[in-house]
Amino acid sequence: MNNKEHFHHIPFLHKSGTHKYFHLFKPQKAKRILPAIALAGILFCMTSCQFDIPGNQLFPAPSPAAANTASSGSMEVHVLDVGQGLSVWIRSGDSCLLYDGGNEAASSFVVSHLQRHGVEQLDYVVASHYDSDHLSGIVGALNAFPTETLLAPGYEADTPVYQSFLTAAEEKQLSPALPVSGAEYALGDGSFEILAPLGTEYEDENDYSIVLKVSIGGQSLLLTGDASRASEQEMLSLGNVLDSDVLVIGHHGSSGSTQEEFLDAVSPDYTIVSCGLGNDYGHPAQRVVTLLSDYRLPLYRTDIQGTIDFVMTPEEILFPELPSGNYTAGRDMSLDGSDFHAEDYTYILNTRTHKFHLPDCGSVSEMSVRNRRGSDKSREDLIREGYDPCGTCRP
Repeated sequence: MNNKEHFHHIPFLHKSGTHKYFHLFKPQKAKRILPAIALAGILFCMTSCQFDIPGNQLFPAPSPAAANTASSGSMEVHVLDVGQGLSVWIRSGDSCLLYDGGNEAASSFVVSHLQRHGVEQLDYVVASHYDSDHLSGIVGALNAFPTETLLAPGYEADTPVYQSFLTAAEEKQLSPALPVSGAEYALGDGSFEILAPLGTEYEDENDYSIVLKVSIGGQSLLLTGDASRASEQEMLSLGNVLDSDVLVIGHHGSSGSTQEEFLDAVSPDYTIVSCGLGNDYGHPAQRVVTLLSDYRLPLYRTDIQGTIDFVMTPEEILFPELPSGNYTAGRDMSLDGSDFHAEDYTYILNTRTHKFHLPDCGSVSEMSVRNRRGSDKSREDLIREGYDPCGTCRP
């Protein structure tokens, strides 16, 4: 029986301390199928309460994300909204890890976001590979923060951003360490393990991507960079090691990544795609979003929801907001603005300038639809994420 028959994700509201989290029913890994009576009871409750697919208005708005500060024995994870790119930073206790930094336009945003969260130094910086939409922000972070350990793959690139990366590392007297599969590193109350690359020669440079499994207690997160089919096939030899609770989908949801057998091996309970709205690549691809939908996997998307925050504790994973509920391929996302109504939101974000505006601000009509996003987050939350208030409308 494959995973398509295994997953049953039922949304409900869960409280942890004083913070509300949208917590999805999470079956045990060893037993995906609920007893018939229990399942019938849940379905009856859903019908009686008129619950709908994640994202409906029957759920109250979440309180400010407690993911901003990880308590003792926990790990906070931020998948940053860097447009068409990837940047993830993780903090546990006093230890911080930055995995990729997004594209050039997002570099200052990444630095600002870290600074506003009180980050003063980075214990680990991991450049998954040398594509500019992953590496540019790494250069900015190396220039802005003292860094203890730098991990980078063992190939060279003939690009200006790669040269900038080497220069920044040299100026900080950092010698990039090569990834060794199976190597483990302590990260606050948790740890991370390098799973890939397993080979040394690839036709596609994306397959040199450093793959990390980040864990705390019984919970784990898998970061795969832009690893595609060749790397995924190699990683299948690792067996149960791949099993992870959260999967950041490889290569922004490209059709060349996230093969069905790889998804079976990872067996995630939550998935996240980092990509830009209306990107030229059509990410996430139709094949990938259809696969995630068929597997009934909750999907979070930075192109729709902005920065995705969550907390991992040794026992559970807590999200402060619902999944997007949107399994539409990137190429099918509307870019003509016909379905966008500024007055429906508290603030309007410009994801390129990283400023936020009031809905009636004159700058809103001048924004490219690619860079415009509505948000109902609080002013304080947006500032914490690295957005600055517009100097004209002063939101």
